[in-house]
Amino acid sequence: MPSQGRRASAGLLPLVAEVVAEAGVGWTDIGLIAVVDGPGSYTGLRVGLATAKGLAMARGLPVAGVDALEALAFAAGPLPGDAVAVAAVPAGRGRLYVGRLRWEGDRPRLVEGPNVEDAATWRTPPGARPLGVLAGGEGDVDPSAVARLGLILAAAGHAVSPEHLLPRYASEPRLGPAPRAAGQRG
Repeated sequence: MPSQGRRASAGLLPLVAEVVAEAGVGWTDIGLIAVVDGPGSYTGLRVGLATAKGLAMARGLPVAGVDALEALAFAAGPLPGDAVAVAAVPAGRGRLYVGRLRWEGDRPRLVEGPNVEDAATWRTPPGARPLGVLAGGEGDVDPSAVARLGLILAAAGHAVSPEHLLPRYASEPRLGPAPRAAGQRG
């Protein structure tokens, strides 16, 4: 039985081809590859970045690494004034990557984090707007938000050549088998 990482990587390129076709553009119309570069699962980041780098290298395109928490805030839209949002994405093993964000100009920016928090005990801080708390692993960062934020980052000079794109890990890997829930058979 293939691992979850292998299943995800096997379906990624056909999904990318489908999105390109649905957009009604050809590969020659694409001038930038945008990809989430962290925080996220180690396997997910490696698969996503390797795919983005391969596509960018094959086409001679720049890449824009997009923060997952900033993409969640971007998809939710601007906040008024100095309002703060809190975004969270699964970190695996019952943990969350959490960041506090504030809109500055045309995009949200992390003002704190990403921090690793226990999903069972973490609560949204008072006065903060919660965004994308995906503790159970449901849902994903909106790909169109990643693409639009990637364009903004590239316009601001933050696109790089594929060989310079690196993952931004928010924690060290936890090696060994995942802890099992009480009564779970392995």
